[in-house]
Amino acid sequence: MMRVSVAELARLSVLIGRRAFRSLLGRVSTNPLLRWRFGSTKTDRLVIAPQDLRTADATRASEIYAGRFAFAGKVVICDRRSPFEMTPPSDEWAVMLLSFSWLRHLRAADSAITRANARSLIDDWINLQGGWHPLGWRVDILSRRIVCWLSQAPFVLQDADARFYRRFLRSLSRQACAPPTPPAPAKSTPAASPSPARW
Repeated sequence: MMRVSVAELARLSVLIGRRAFRSLLGRVSTNPLLRWRFGSTKTDRLVIAPQDLRTADATRASEIYAGRFAFAGKVVICDRRSPFEMTPPSDEWAVMLLSFSWLRHLRAADSAITRANARSLIDDWINLQGGWHPLGWRVDILSRRIVCWLSQAPFVLQDADARFYRRFLRSLSRQACAPPTPPAPAKSTPAASPSPARW
C-alpha cells in the first residue's frame, strides 16, 4: 500500500478546494439575475452597429422635421412640441412612435439637419420618458427601440457632441439592462365567422 505524506494530502486538499471554489464562482457569475443586477453599467462606446434592412423613405423625413408624425393610419401634428408630449390617437400609433422605427426615414435623407432632428427627438425621449413609461418600457417596444437605436447609431452619432454621445449610450445601456415588462395582452376580438373554403 502506498503511503501519502501529510504535505501531499494538504496540497491535494488545497487543489480540490480551489476547484470547488472556481466551480461555485462560475455558477454564481453566470446566474442571469446576478448578471443583471451587478453587471457593469459603464459603457463608453459602440463597437458595432447592425445594418437596418428595411426600406426607408426620405420624403417621410421632411414630414417628421415639420412635426407631422403619421403612423398606423393616424396623423399627429406637433406644432413645435415634442411628439412624446402629445396624446397618442391610438395604441398602435404610440407603439410606432416609441419604437423609433421611423429613424430609418431620417437616415434615408442623410443630412446635417436630419441628424440634428434625430438627436433632438432622441434627447426629448430621454428627458420625458427615458426613466420609465408604462407603454414605452414594455419588452416588445423596448427591444424594437434598442435595435433601432443600435442600427441607426452611426447616423445619429455622426457629428454629435460628447454630452449627447454619453447620454445616448447611458440610456441605451439602461434600456438593455431593464427588467422585462410583459407586453399588454392582445385585445379580444369577437370570433369571426368561418369563411367558406376556397378550392
